Amino acid sequence: MGEAGAGDTFGQAALTYDCFEALEQRMELAEKLLDLSQACNWMHYDFSKWQTLLVNCSGVFVAQQMDGSLAGCCLRTSCRLTDSEGSGFSGLGMMLVHPSFRGCGVAKHLLTAFRKRAEDLNHTCMLACATDVGHPVYVKHGYKAVPPNAICAKMSASCPVAATLATAEGVSAATYKEQEAVAVKLRYLISLDKEATGFDRTEVLTTFSRSDSAMLSLAWQGGNVIGACLTTIDSQTGALNVGPLLGTEVAANALIADVAHQFPERSVVIWCSHVGYMEILQQTGFTAVASMAAGLMVLADMSEMVGDRSKYLGLMQPALG
Repeated sequence: MGEAGAGDTFGQAALTYDCFEALEQRMELAEKLLDLSQACNWMHYDFSKWQTLLVNCSGVFVAQQMDGSLAGCCLRTSCRLTDSEGSGFSGLGMMLVHPSFRGCGVAKHLLTAFRKRAEDLNHTCMLACATDVGHPVYVKHGYKAVPPNAICAKMSASCPVAATLATAEGVSAATYKEQEAVAVKLRYLISLDKEATGFDRTEVLTTFSRSDSAMLSLAWQGGNVIGACLTTIDSQTGALNVGPLLGTEVAANALIADVAHQFPERSVVIWCSHVGYMEILQQTGFTAVASMAAGLMVLADMSEMVGDRSKYLGLMQPALG
């Protein structure tokens, strides 16, 4: 795509703005994005995690310095509505501005370019959660939490603790680790995701399920699938990142407990945006190791989000929703 705001000057540095949507172009940015995130002290994202994000997102917006290094970035992920062919949502993620360029309008340029691209696609802008630093910027640009008290927190517990989540009689769960089995069972997770989010995220979920170490878990009750989740092993900490986590709270307990039983030496991490389920996790012994300033936010006047959000208990990943 063409440049947006090319040649704007802040101090002695001229920045050019651009968007890259082709997969090959996105992947070529991995090293520069890693350098930017480290400059922003986001050490919890390594090269492998950036590659995962770039494979799964739909576009990367960048502010680039004359030497090719990045002054800022954000990602866009397309989410088509299940009941509409021509409209959907564009998810904003990984909004980063180099410390040397903060207060210079970089975030404004990136958010404007993001919004214009979303409008071209007939999409509504959204983001899954907002940090303390990012939240006032998003509010200033018109984003609103939906519902107004939307929250999101990174919940964590050791696997022995997570394995004690109460499971109901008649509910069972199984975890599939082989890629072939994951591919076969993925249709159940996609179906539950459509119901919970109102989005058709088949492409993103399929790609995410092919990540290194990805596992898929299903929960049954009376012969029916009532819950599903994907789990990946964190490339830096070795923790089990569970998400998306879909279904009833009873199903979620069974899913997490089944995964935790199989990896007693690890810990479980869930980006939870469901108040009720967050309380269940805390009562079991999970702790909030990171709390966002807000959960789901949209650039629109909406009283509630599409889908049955009572069954969307954990995000796939903060930047992907």
